Amino acid sequence: MKTIIIGADELILWMRKNERATGIANNVLGGAIAQIVRKMGKTPIEYNETVEWGTENKEKVNATQLPQTAAQYELTPKELIDLYDELLRKYS
Repeated sequence: MKTIIIGADELILWMRKNERATGIANNVLGGAIAQIVRKMGKTPIEYNETVEWGTENKEKVNATQLPQTAAQYELTPKELIDLYDELLRKYS
């Protein structure tokens, strides 16, 4: 089965772009993502991976915008859809 590697940073960016979970610290969001993924029976393939946002976003790297580090997960397409659905439910 094909899998997708996605970082919590990408999920947090998606939430920020879609005005979900505004004002909630990245470590809280990362913990919520980890909890959802654990319920799927998965664990991170990498912990605290340094995130490279590029120079145009450096001023946005802080506790409530973009994270400096993030866990990385390997999920099937269905698991990724389920993760997005759960995040939508939790942060609507």
